[in-house]
Amino acid sequence: MPPMDDRDGPLDLPASMADIFLALVAVVILMLLSLLSAIQKPGGLTAPQAAEMHWKEVVIDGAKPAVYIASGADLQVVDDDTRIGLDDVLQSEALSNGLREAAENRRILLVIEPDGQESAFLFASLMGSLGVDQFHQLRVDSGCAYMRDAKIAGGCRR
Repeated sequence: MPPMDDRDGPLDLPASMADIFLALVAVVILMLLSLLSAIQKPGGLTAPQAAEMHWKEVVIDGAKPAVYIASGADLQVVDDDTRIGLDDVLQSEALSNGLREAAENRRILLVIEPDGQESAFLFASLMGSLGVDQFHQLRVDSGCAYMRDAKIAGGCRR
């Protein structure tokens, strides 16, 4: 029996081959998208670079911002070199007053170290409670933080 054309039915051989080809292309694209996170190159500031930064000399839009560094153990106020423990961030009157003053007069920069997510969250909560809705954030990468696959990141030596 000869193959039927499109008027008689969808059993045409080239049409079925096109479907298989498109399915293969879709699978390859999905595979590439899933691998993309593992092959991305780092582009951020790494922890060793951040340790060497002179945060008191940073300038945003021509002015020196109030710089705060969120780490795993505390929140550092760079202007006066004080450190506030995680338990005291939301209750610190000195920090609240300093943030109010900084929000009125200049920009605020929060530097988030690789392990500083908790103190950054507390800082953002405090900023929200003070009514400050805008501040700059700079997230510091660990040397291999851009690698999302644990097996690949385990072999990274930076």
